[in-house]
Amino acid sequence: MAVVDISARTDPGRDPAKQVNEDAFGERATAVGHLAFVCDGMGGHENGREASTLAVQTILEWFANTPAGGSPRDALRGAIEEANRRVFRLGGPGRGPGQTGGVSGGAHTAHAGSTCVAVLVHPGGTEVAHVGDSRAFLIHAGTIFQVTRDHSMVQQMVDAQLLTAEQAAHHPEANKITRALGIAPDVEVELRAQPLIHAAGDVFALCSDGLTDLVSAQEIADVLHASPYERAASDLVDLANARGGHDNVTVVLVRAHEGVAPSRVPLGAAPTEEIPTYGPTKTLTLEVAPPAPPAPSAPHQPATKTLVGAPLPLPPGSGPAYAGPASVRRPPPPALPTATHDVEHATPRVSRLLVVLAILVVLLVLGGAALLVYLHLEDRGGSHHDVGPDGGTLSLGLGGPSRGPVSLVPTRTDAGAASAVTTKADTPAATPAGTPLRR
Repeated sequence: MAVVDISARTDPGRDPAKQVNEDAFGERATAVGHLAFVCDGMGGHENGREASTLAVQTILEWFANTPAGGSPRDALRGAIEEANRRVFRLGGPGRGPGQTGGVSGGAHTAHAGSTCVAVLVHPGGTEVAHVGDSRAFLIHAGTIFQVTRDHSMVQQMVDAQLLTAEQAAHHPEANKITRALGIAPDVEVELRAQPLIHAAGDVFALCSDGLTDLVSAQEIADVLHASPYERAASDLVDLANARGGHDNVTVVLVRAHEGVAPSRVPLGAAPTEEIPTYGPTKTLTLEVAPPAPPAPSAPHQPATKTLVGAPLPLPPGSGPAYAGPASVRRPPPPALPTATHDVEHATPRVSRLLVVLAILVVLLVLGGAALLVYLHLEDRGGSHHDVGPDGGTLSLGLGGPSRGPVSLVPTRTDAGAASAVTTKADTPAATPAGTPLRR
């Protein structure tokens, strides 16, 4: 639901003949948005006040019965059309089937009638509707834009390029309006073709002609810039009264807390909206409200990306994959080395490789030495004899299938002894008969 700030005031003005206030206004948070509107009664003091009061009551009642989920645009149109029917039933001496245009706002007009200008602020934008010459302005980034066009005789002259906007403001027929509530059984309510895309902090200013006859659009923007928002509506009324206050004057200000989110903008819409404005003001190009920045993720958490119908970037060596509309969670990319010591992590790998190569070389050398010994023993008939320093004999023997295992037999012989004492390693338990003992 749209959240807004309201600043409003209505005053009868300074003209002693108009101390019955024929202006009225209403504002309310409804199921389809926040509503604010101004009605300026006409048809004589009592008729004008009764017409504007009835219009306000009807519009508020209509929205009180509008359920959530309905169309804001249709609700606004329906409320103003119903107000027209009820004001028309008030009647008056001036009513007639041919009285549908050229309606005077002077006191001599007996038929009850009322103008109406309204805004309905909702998350999709702001609907603007009006009947008559009460106006709506949009103040965006300090610049004011008129977003309604008067239903009046002088406005028709301006459209036909017979008058300038400045000339129309002081024309003797400036109080003649061509459309109002209650003049005919049906009324054509003018709504903007699309809701206005507003930004956070934008202000809609609704007012009766008691203000715009005496205070220019630029002065309205200046007061809004200089005054506290809560006092701005009263300051504008005081400014009109200080300049004569020749009519009732009403001001309602509506300030939006939030802008229109981009997701609410119709698909295919441009990021800006060209808003036709009226009167001596500029053409407004209003940027779409930017999305709120994403909340910072917790440290060391994987980043979240949303991919719609696009292939996922895959790490090297991964197979192909395709992601349809989905929200996927991917870990952050690995950090690149930023200092020399980060690159030196490759050194241990080289050292391990050298160790492995050294072991292989040692094994090959040992294997080669063993092979040479074996071949040497084969050459010598399976044995090798060496005389030790003490006169003993050291024999290295290579046994075959008929000779038994390889044996290393150190033998010591003492001179003059009748027999020899022999020490052996791995000596068989019994020596077969006829098998010589190799030394």
